[in-house]
Amino acid sequence: MALFDTTTSDAVPRLGRSEEPAFPALVRFFPSVAVHRLPRSGALTVGRRADAGLVVAHRQASREHAALHVTPDGPALHDLGSHNGTFVAGQRVDGERVLRDGDVVRVGGVLFVYRARARAVAETVHDPVGRYGMVGPVHMRAVWRGIDDGAGSGLRVLVLGETGTGKELVARAVAA
Repeated sequence: MALFDTTTSDAVPRLGRSEEPAFPALVRFFPSVAVHRLPRSGALTVGRRADAGLVVAHRQASREHAALHVTPDGPALHDLGSHNGTFVAGQRVDGERVLRDGDVVRVGGVLFVYRARARAVAETVHDPVGRYGMVGPVHMRAVWRGIDDGAGSGLRVLVLGETGTGKELVARAVAA
């Protein structure tokens, strides 16, 4: 069991509303929150390179990790031979994968959810909240829901994260 269910977008925070028209976007929700507009035509590269159309600054992402291009069926993602792979809805992308609204996409250690009709973030999402001895931005609620689901279930839980991110606190909360 993963702390985040990377096959659905149920744990993704709902962002602020705005009067701006909806647009296709990849909404990054881990390890931080941001909205990345997608082109309505053409293509973009996803990766660590500073000139990528969507920069993923994570050590597990390749410089040229994946490519996204617009098809009549919607945006299609394909891996560019990255070392760690590109995943959609928990499945490794082999060939081309057309994204559907709500698909969770993993590039390196970064999680996104595809939204066909996203809106600009009209307000900050850094409203500090706390639980289980952890304090963080509002999207930490997704982590706490994962802890609630795992706690006392008897399932084995693998907690991954950079040094200093609170893995031990999460492990203690799940074991409680």
